[in-house]
Amino acid sequence: MTVSDDDRVRRHEAAEAPPPGQSPFEAARPGATGGIVRRFRSGDHETRAALLELCGQLADRGLGEDDLGTVELILAEALNNITEHAYGPEGGPVEVHLQVTGSRIECELRDYGRPMPMGDLPAAGLPMIDPPDLVPEGGFGWYIIRCLVEDLRYQRVGGHNRLTLSLTAGDSG
Repeated sequence: MTVSDDDRVRRHEAAEAPPPGQSPFEAARPGATGGIVRRFRSGDHETRAALLELCGQLADRGLGEDDLGTVELILAEALNNITEHAYGPEGGPVEVHLQVTGSRIECELRDYGRPMPMGDLPAAGLPMIDPPDLVPEGGFGWYIIRCLVEDLRYQRVGGHNRLTLSLTAGDSG
């Protein structure tokens, strides 16, 4: 018997249900208001559409062009990892929660896919490069993310992956 993504989400939401009228993101961060939340099914087109919408909402809140580019790059790398590694071609539900407070940008990404290998973020270094013939096609994403954020954490909680990160607007570039 196969458990569907919807069944996994329902089971998880029942186990960690926040008080009525409060989102799980607000429950995790008391006093948070006005956050941006986007839920979608993983996949190339869906992820691209979610990124466009999220960046548009951040621009509407006054985030500058450089900072928007930084946030978009971070989210694109992390969401690509969810699509490729947590779910694979079958896809699954993804939640992105963004909170902007002054110059502080906090982000939480959730998915119900496979956990990170060894239950932790990949090593911090760059992939091995042996030019000119053996330059890897991938493997740079986590390095890029680590270079651009101030805080990066991963947890496997109640059957879902939770990646949280933060950065300060104006620090990019």
